Amino acid sequence: MWHHGLQQLLNDIGEDLGHTSQSGQAHFLSPTTTSTPASPDNSARGAVRLPQCSQKSNWTAEVTALAGSPMAQGPGAGADQSGSVVSSGQRNTSQRRDIEQLARVAQFFLSSARVTIPPALSSSLPLPLNGQQVKSPALIFPTASESALMNGRPSVFTSQLLSLSKLLSVFRIAMFSRLAINLAKPAFKPAAAMTPRMAIQLRFISQATAGSTGRKMPSKPTKSTAPVESVPATFTIRDGPVFNGTAFGANANISGEAVFTTSLVGYPESMTDPSYRGQILVFTQPLIGNYGVPSNERDQYNLLKHFESPHIQCAGVVVSDVALNYSHWTAVESLGEWCAREGVPAISGVDTREIVTFLREQGSSLARISIGEEYDADEDESFIDPGQINLVKRVSTKAPFVVESPGASLHIALIDCGVKENILRSLVSRGASVTVFPYNYPIHKVAQHYDGVFISNGPGDPTHCQETVYNLARLMETSSIPIMGICLGHQLLALAVGARTIKLKYGNRAHNIPALDLTTGQCHITSQNHGYAIDASTLPSDFKEYFVNLNDGSNEGMLHKTRPIFSTQFHPEAKGGPMDSSYLFEKYLDNVRLAKSKALEYRDNRPSQFMLDVLSRERVGVEPVPLASAA
Repeated sequence: MWHHGLQQLLNDIGEDLGHTSQSGQAHFLSPTTTSTPASPDNSARGAVRLPQCSQKSNWTAEVTALAGSPMAQGPGAGADQSGSVVSSGQRNTSQRRDIEQLARVAQFFLSSARVTIPPALSSSLPLPLNGQQVKSPALIFPTASESALMNGRPSVFTSQLLSLSKLLSVFRIAMFSRLAINLAKPAFKPAAAMTPRMAIQLRFISQATAGSTGRKMPSKPTKSTAPVESVPATFTIRDGPVFNGTAFGANANISGEAVFTTSLVGYPESMTDPSYRGQILVFTQPLIGNYGVPSNERDQYNLLKHFESPHIQCAGVVVSDVALNYSHWTAVESLGEWCAREGVPAISGVDTREIVTFLREQGSSLARISIGEEYDADEDESFIDPGQINLVKRVSTKAPFVVESPGASLHIALIDCGVKENILRSLVSRGASVTVFPYNYPIHKVAQHYDGVFISNGPGDPTHCQETVYNLARLMETSSIPIMGICLGHQLLALAVGARTIKLKYGNRAHNIPALDLTTGQCHITSQNHGYAIDASTLPSDFKEYFVNLNDGSNEGMLHKTRPIFSTQFHPEAKGGPMDSSYLFEKYLDNVRLAKSKALEYRDNRPSQFMLDVLSRERVGVEPVPLASAA
């Protein structure tokens, strides 16, 4: 297992730290320190004293990407790249924020691995990384007299940063990392009694002037097949009818929950919506594929222009008629070629009206697409129920990533339960940078470092996400931060305040569903994709219904009576679909700005350049896998 190799790397670093601290070559990482002469500044704060070294050290660990500042010279006053003088206070403020953010990243990776930290390494860290709440590290910044006594050695801040960098780099190696680590023998000659040791040299490559584009994650190839055409295929509904048609996608057999959408356009967006993970998508529109499939072009925020995630998320596709000869200026391939490349089977030539009638009367059912010979519908083991699987775990990012809005003053923490690209775009295009966290991240422990919290859409039964529900409940108990949720995020917020969810008979999946705003009496045409809803009668007294579905009377939103917390079941970002309710993003960000202006203490929560360099710029580890392996 990967964590065994990770544990060995940590042990090796611990050995190196313990050895070099005895030799006097790396006292800055040793837990043993000797006091320097008293300083009015540090004495008043009761801070830990700076370590003393018996000789000048050859510092082989270099960190060159901390807000563009020369870390080897310590945090004293100096000149920036333009030659202007940078005050110690300005640099200290930036460095404090940088190391706090780096510590939080290290804490996340540590909480994701079954390893222990060697004492020689853990004692050199500026704060405990054992799942407890991250507090501001006790950073030590030397006075001018102390800087002279240091004789060119780095500050305690630098040593703390190096320790965290060593720890973080190991986790990044194990988890999709491309961090450059150079192993080389130390430049100094050790004493006769010493054994030569390897020194770890970390180099975070920064582009402080031009701006970083973030590191790229390795992509996992999908199991593509050659497109199948004119091959018989079967769509079988469990305990229901069997439909014979023709395959036009991948040569593969799959099963899942059969659901239908009445959307006329937007099939690339629907098929890549993570909320459809594990479902066989039946289109009621008679002809699908006539404008082909666009390219994976990205916009100025590094977000996909034409898709809601990098891959097709639905398990299979069912259409009445497919257009393999497409025509559109953005198209690069046909629907059949795209499905085959993504490993998704598809069937055409079936009566989708009869399928939808059955699903509407009997409810959403398990189904199967079989390519070639007809599959025996009596074999229950051939049907996999995605409702028994935590699908959110499959679609959520496995490590934090950041989407920067240049010049933005707001910083939003987004809980990724299967976020759509256009939700991210709706936030960053309105002046808010977004850091995206895994669905089970303990957001209540770091909420004070962000201006708002957002919970995204996602697939499946919300009761599978008990960790998220607990974290949101703790967040609302301990913080007054503005919160907004969409779709599954709406359901998770409701569960966190004590409400209950119900499964709809066949769900609401369309781009033209009317929802009534109960606060204004206005009706909005909304885009929806959900199979569960909130039982409005179970909402606590401090919440009220916000929107209601005018078709079936189900709940479409809730609003806190006194706090800046609200959520919607429908999708205000609407891609595809109408933009009637897009103003809700402005309402949320207005709540964030108002809460920030009323805060007793101003906090600059913008992501630092160092954070932008360290984190990925896209979701991590979310390639589709068969449901059988996800169970």
